[in-house]
Amino acid sequence: MIRHWLVLDLDVFRQYELDAGVRREIQDNGDGTHFIAYDILSFPPELILGASPTMTVALERGVDAIERLRPKYLDDLDERCRKQMQDAPDLQQLVRKHGGYSNIPAEAWAEWDRLNAAWQMRRSEAR
Repeated sequence: MIRHWLVLDLDVFRQYELDAGVRREIQDNGDGTHFIAYDILSFPPELILGASPTMTVALERGVDAIERLRPKYLDDLDERCRKQMQDAPDLQQLVRKHGGYSNIPAEAWAEWDRLNAAWQMRRSEAR
């Protein structure tokens, strides 16, 4: 389920993205790459074509206002998802262990596949 969403007019974005009045900030991904975060409220209002109710509240009253709208069942859903993921095999750890994706030997892949299949089975049984 996608709770927070916006539909933006990319033609408007492209027209104004370099405008001096548009606030932007370069963010570091921590892996040598970066992205630019834009404050959509610094664009003309026609940038936003549609928004979820929660995003509408966030745009009007701030992000903190969203949490007051959060139904209790979403907390329970988040907790179930966290529990399901806690014993999932970690592909990133496997890549780091072998010094890169292309360096992972067939035996390590076979073991990861076995662990992943067992985790997927436990996950499907829990549903």
